[in-house]
Amino acid sequence: MSKNTVSASATGLPSRRLILAAAPAAAFLTSAHTIAAEETPLATLIERHKAACAAFDSASGLDDEVAGDDPRFPALSEQRAVLFDAEMAALDELCAYRPKTIEEARQRGDYLVAWTRFYSLTAEQERALLQSYAS
Repeated sequence: MSKNTVSASATGLPSRRLILAAAPAAAFLTSAHTIAAEETPLATLIERHKAACAAFDSASGLDDEVAGDDPRFPALSEQRAVLFDAEMAALDELCAYRPKTIEEARQRGDYLVAWTRFYSLTAEQERALLQSYAS
């Protein structure tokens, strides 16, 4: 046997069978981690807020198309108010959510920074956001 080869009975090295068995397990764990990350409560809260924003924006567009003397205007205004309340409620929940990991804190922070480029948090939402980081 040459000096550059390792015998099959060498100790401390993983066997080929172990390496081959570990590959599918690693692939499964990676995909399971990705699926779990997508289904976190934080992801659900962000998606709920995005949906509420889209619904409110859609109603706002209709509200702008209908003049104040149009008989549909009061109903559209009421619908818009309900959708605004739903958006704010979703944002309240998102601000009050306590991140479980630093990655969740970053995700929520990134989302809220992007959202607040165009909109503002209420004082209560800011307070809830700060309190969510307190122990």
